[in-house]
Amino acid sequence: MNRSRKSKKYHKRRGSHSKGNRKKRLSNEMRFIVDTFLGIFLFLTILRYFPASFFIQLEWFNGNQLFRLGLTLIGIVLFLFDFSRKRSLAANLAAVGIIILIIEGFVYIPLKAKTADVPDARTLRVLTMNCEQQEMDGLLEYLDKQKVELACLQEVHVYRQKDFIANAAEYGYHGHYQHLRRDAGMGILILSTNPFTHIDSISTESAGLNWRTFPKVETTIDSRPIEVIGIQLESVDRKRDLAGIVQSQRFRTSQAKLLSEEVKDHDGYFLVLGDYNSTPTDRSIRPLRRHLKDSWIKGGGGLGATWSSSRALFRIDQILYRDFEKAANTRIDPLLGSDHMAYQVDLFW
Repeated sequence: MNRSRKSKKYHKRRGSHSKGNRKKRLSNEMRFIVDTFLGIFLFLTILRYFPASFFIQLEWFNGNQLFRLGLTLIGIVLFLFDFSRKRSLAANLAAVGIIILIIEGFVYIPLKAKTADVPDARTLRVLTMNCEQQEMDGLLEYLDKQKVELACLQEVHVYRQKDFIANAAEYGYHGHYQHLRRDAGMGILILSTNPFTHIDSISTESAGLNWRTFPKVETTIDSRPIEVIGIQLESVDRKRDLAGIVQSQRFRTSQAKLLSEEVKDHDGYFLVLGDYNSTPTDRSIRPLRRHLKDSWIKGGGGLGATWSSSRALFRIDQILYRDFEKAANTRIDPLLGSDHMAYQVDLFW
């Protein structure tokens, strides 16, 4: 009698235990779906670290910094799901992807901004901004108030540039304007408190069988010659089809490669600043980042987003430099009603 009762209790416990196991097991269909998502997650995570890739067309979204932050959250969900189901191999693979993305986040998103005193004749205050062809009333007052010594302004309307350069002279600025494309009524304007010792331009291929031209100037500050290139890389036309978006990625890549050759061929102080139309994790601007330092990584804190001004999520306006000792005192301000923010930094000799 006692033995039969014990046997019933044993089978009851065993039955409930096996039911619990069945709950934790996944069907073949569900396992296939989860493993497919895990494979896609890992592929997109490590894609940008391949030295060369047949899938570079995917970089127009995979290299985007905001997408990669979202990819981190997807990885965490996959890890928690596989861990709860005791799928140790899948959970470990998800963890590897998460670690890669977290390390990447620490590299490209500094935690704390660096501030430093500005001794006389030992810094260069630099600003970049996409004006979006807006009226520029008040911009010169802002530059003067902030004591900006070198500014690169993109999308300056071609019909306003002469008057603006004349007005800038009253504030002590020398100006050089470069028409961006023959079919665009805008260009790039470089302002400097010191005269230009040399003026040149760099032309690259652009969409629609056009050429995109960037101004290149040389100026001397505190007896130090500085090469400066103002840029606005190929923009992403969000109104076009997917093929047009992918094509713009290819143009940005080729433009960045050409600019990197220009940087590599010249020694000394160098600045490449403007609208990159790429976040810092994008493969397209990797050639430039090999030769230059990122002023936001060295001196900023947080995401550093400059677009759009109404909801800043993307850091596409950047100041890259070489040979300066350090960067500090970063500042991001909305100006002129443009959809871009103005980005300012102090570079120390």
